Amino acid sequence: MTTTSDSNTARTAILAQLGSITAIARGTLAEEFRDRTASNGTGTVRLGPYFKHQVWEGGRNVSSRIPASCVDQLRGQMEDAKRFDSLVAQLAALAISEGAAQRAALAPLTVDADAEKNSAKLASRNATARPKHGSTPPSQGSRRKASRS
Repeated sequence: MTTTSDSNTARTAILAQLGSITAIARGTLAEEFRDRTASNGTGTVRLGPYFKHQVWEGGRNVSSRIPASCVDQLRGQMEDAKRFDSLVAQLAALAISEGAAQRAALAPLTVDADAEKNSAKLASRNATARPKHGSTPPSQGSRRKASRS
């Protein structure tokens, strides 16, 4: 179990890393090539790469062409988005464990004997309860099979 000072140190480190991320980009980057017939008619020429950025926005896939000069920057921003998501997940896990530790510190150390006794009585009563009239399923022999004509 981590102590409060350990939690604060880890939280401060995560927040510092989050603060260093200035721009992110979601989605995927695809590289496309196009094959065209050569101008002299002797074969095909491969053109490209052309870059396409795709992102899910407003319930649909939005695509845009990216100039080759911006590809490295976009890739870096996409990596930063993954790092951002990872850091946020770590921060959430830290906050959840801290909340559980705070609740455990406030919980009584002894178990209420009456609550334990009553829960055992209810469990045994439910296990031996008789079914209500008409709640039992009919036996297989009493069902009639529908005839097909």
